Amino acid sequence: MPIIEGVGFSEHTKEKYRVLSGITGMHLKMTKGIIHRWRGIDPYYYYVDLNAGPGRYSNGNGYIYEGSPVLFRKVARIEDINYRAFYIEIQEAHCNHLREVLGECPEGSYEKVICGDNTKETTGLLDNSREKKYGLIFSDPTGSVPPFDMLAKLSKLPEYRCIDFMIYLTAASYKRILKASHCDLEYSIIEQLSRIRKSNWVIREPVGKHQFTFLIGSNWKKFPGWKNQRLYRLDSSEGQECMKKINYTKAEQSRGQLELF
Repeated sequence: MPIIEGVGFSEHTKEKYRVLSGITGMHLKMTKGIIHRWRGIDPYYYYVDLNAGPGRYSNGNGYIYEGSPVLFRKVARIEDINYRAFYIEIQEAHCNHLREVLGECPEGSYEKVICGDNTKETTGLLDNSREKKYGLIFSDPTGSVPPFDMLAKLSKLPEYRCIDFMIYLTAASYKRILKASHCDLEYSIIEQLSRIRKSNWVIREPVGKHQFTFLIGSNWKKFPGWKNQRLYRLDSSEGQECMKKINYTKAEQSRGQLELF
């Protein structure tokens, strides 16, 4: 997967952003209904992007991609929901470009571009008021392992109990790193998810030789799958098959007797 100025691309990048836009729209729609239906809930949708990027960028062949912050804002406007968004990005040049791309925040909402390390900047990001907060935290690291330790810690904080977690993962790369000698990783993908305090998971069917996939964790028991987008609850037969593919190598799968999540 080539990386240009800190941003990774593949033949599946366009599909990734199409699916991301659809998932975000579905999540905003569901959450909007919850916020409007129940008392004692914070009236804003909370969105935390851990790897915000520059907002817009080229793949080197003239095609311009719109990054996750831009897609989120577009979908939030369509759903007509007020939000509080935090876009975290470690590269200063990307932060400056993202601010230019976003421009003025839509009326009624709040946006903040934070230049720094997401493992540090998430500490104290959301206040711990008694009102339940609903929304989404999104992790999409370029060419590196998702910050599972940080996500596990955040999931135990009361302010993140109703915030769903979405991870974009290159499963083949993760397994290759895990099996390498002198590897710092201790846990398989299944074990990493079990450390995050989210009772229900949805998985997208992995794509390509790199096994690109989305994983969504929620404490909502009725969090749905979305078969038209090949998104399956992990407790379904389709979800279990997807998890086998991303958690185990082909050699492990051929031996059978696999322990599932």
